[in-house]
Amino acid sequence: MTAQDAAEAAVGAVGCGYDLTGDLRLGRAKPAGRLVELDAARGARELSLPGGAVVAGVPAGIVADKGERTRFRSDVLSFAQMAEQVNQALSLAGKIPSGAFNAMFDYRGCWHRDAAATRSLCFDGRFVELYSVEAVRAQLSLQDRVKQDLPPFWDPPALAEFIEKYGTHVIVGVKMGGKDVVCVKQLKGSNLTQSDVQARLKKLADDKRGGIDSGQGHGEWLSTITGYPDVISMSFVPITSLLTGVRGCGFLNHAVNLYLRYKPPIEDLQQFLEFQVPRHWAPEF
Repeated sequence: MTAQDAAEAAVGAVGCGYDLTGDLRLGRAKPAGRLVELDAARGARELSLPGGAVVAGVPAGIVADKGERTRFRSDVLSFAQMAEQVNQALSLAGKIPSGAFNAMFDYRGCWHRDAAATRSLCFDGRFVELYSVEAVRAQLSLQDRVKQDLPPFWDPPALAEFIEKYGTHVIVGVKMGGKDVVCVKQLKGSNLTQSDVQARLKKLADDKRGGIDSGQGHGEWLSTITGYPDVISMSFVPITSLLTGVRGCGFLNHAVNLYLRYKPPIEDLQQFLEFQVPRHWAPEF
């Protein structure tokens, strides 16, 4: 993806829905368009970004900022501690693993079993952020069409359809650039100490995103990021946080929490919800 294509995709993703069970990819933004009002009444303008990209028709409610290079080495943490740390980087609360966390540490099964089999996790990363684009969050509000699609009762087919169409969260920020990250997963059967794990971390190969990675050295890879940036992080707000007071919000919140906790395939979500809490136990608001 060229710098221009990447910039247009990043700006276009801000305000769209996102299914947090998947990894961070611009192409995973929901195609239903922006779900929030972004001060379109003030008119659109051109937005110039580092790398020479210029995006036209950008709402006033989307702003950009120049990024920086950072290096971050985590402590050796438990499964729950690392899940919480990754969530915080995405502006999320709690310890339920996100799709980004699963992709980072190559988890693909039930998170309860993954947690039980894991002794520790850590990572060491260089993050080259060229720029960020984000929504002004002071007065974020959902568009009326989204509120009108919210089922007012515990209705598994309608709830599954809503989540598939709009996702679980709204993208409110995108950071573009490249990242060079080394991740370590220590299983319960391992007898390595924390210092042993950290020593192994330094010896592992790099996992890069953004730029062109053709097996070249770190310096050569860095020079390609400006021309071929990729998403290195996103920030989100839960859709349900923007539905406070809307009838049916509690039912959607319950359905989303179940979906994120157990991560059934989206095509099986309706059937999954039908076998959950009986309707008269479900929240009423």
